[in-house]
Amino acid sequence: MMASRDILFLIGALCLALFSRTFGNLVGFKDNFLSHLYVFIPILGISMLFFIIYGLYDGHVLYKRRRLIQHIIVSSVWSLLMGLIWFYLFPQDGGMEPKTILLLYIVYGVLGLSLSRLRYLFVRFTSQKVKSHQFKLVTIGESEESKVLHSSLETHIWSGYRTIKYFDVRSFVKDGHIDMQAIDDVKKFIHENGIQYLVFDNQSEWAKQIVQQLYSLVFSGVRIISHQDMYERLYDKESLSYIDEQWFLDHISGKTDYVYQILKRVMDIVIAFPIWIVSLCIYPFVYIAIKIEDRGSIFLTQDRIGQNNKIIKIIKFRSMRGADDGTWVLKEGQGAENGKNENRQMRVTKVGAFIRKTRIDELPQLWNVIKGDLSLIGPRPELPEMVKFYEKEIPFYSVRHMIRPGLSGWAQIHHEVPPHSVEGTKEKLAYDLYYIKHRSIFLDVLIALRTVQTLASVVGV
Repeated sequence: MMASRDILFLIGALCLALFSRTFGNLVGFKDNFLSHLYVFIPILGISMLFFIIYGLYDGHVLYKRRRLIQHIIVSSVWSLLMGLIWFYLFPQDGGMEPKTILLLYIVYGVLGLSLSRLRYLFVRFTSQKVKSHQFKLVTIGESEESKVLHSSLETHIWSGYRTIKYFDVRSFVKDGHIDMQAIDDVKKFIHENGIQYLVFDNQSEWAKQIVQQLYSLVFSGVRIISHQDMYERLYDKESLSYIDEQWFLDHISGKTDYVYQILKRVMDIVIAFPIWIVSLCIYPFVYIAIKIEDRGSIFLTQDRIGQNNKIIKIIKFRSMRGADDGTWVLKEGQGAENGKNENRQMRVTKVGAFIRKTRIDELPQLWNVIKGDLSLIGPRPELPEMVKFYEKEIPFYSVRHMIRPGLSGWAQIHHEVPPHSVEGTKEKLAYDLYYIKHRSIFLDVLIALRTVQTLASVVGV
């Protein structure tokens, strides 16, 4: 809906740009507009691409005013630059070079994007107007996790859901049986308050039985979903508390999409090979910079755990002093994730800090992608010693190795600093399991676009 509205705003921006450029002259305006609209179709596509890259349709961006304005401006500037490059690379018939119109189109486009998001920019989030756009929700559960999820929905305004009431399972059970009067009371409450979503604790057997008595609500337009599904919608990751053997049987076991695997491999080669060829031009400069700083080796080769627990050797530009087997972060724990960690700062070279920030140190791994050890998108491969440690501390950790690891992944675009502590790695696993469950070409493309945003913003992950 919002994307369709943006397209209309952009077409309107082009119309206003032409109107301003001709000083309001309407003679032949229709033909002029149609000819420019044809030329600007690729620019519209470029603009929409950057809007997606910079998260202009994501709730966590929409409800952060400063970040939203920043992303509108940055995505529009990139659209302008790419538009200029487009017109330079593909000159139009008749020598048309609408650079001034392109600039006006971007200016009016920024205004249009801002207008289409007025309620996010200028309306107080606690106002009735915002609340009226949120789905009303009630929860039935008994676990601490279900209570925490219900409470978190009250603070995550950007989620689009508004919690109304939490029903404890114990209020439905009397003498070991479900109290049907309590069921009727809940139905009445849901109808009177216009509830649109009922979330139930799928770890609670009582909650499942209660929901069976409430399924008639679906005919009234009430959606009944599990805690796990709501958690996914809210955080884009899995709730590890709800992961068990049955979850894997339902969502992972036997999931083989050969068409997806073939397309993914083709995408890896088609994208990685030309980038690897072009990246060879950077190698001499990295070589000189590393040699000038400490005269050490240029490349670092490491063993990592690949698909099906196979050992693979990846190659990177060296960014740290000495060999790095990863064990030092196990000793540091959560402190290793702090960018100001003294041990980390002492180990990373000045050149290394730069090539890590810009991801240049990862370029040699494109050869691993071409060979098939890595994919462009997938869970990041870990060092063997760290895998042994995490497998002892985190249930189901090894499941992330059932697919080919990648240069970038769902977890990486959600973390500015790679987690190494047990708690941080649990969160990374939650994102990895979400990716394994939902993996598709569309999700891979989305991760690739978000990775481009990370690189464009020069934020190392």
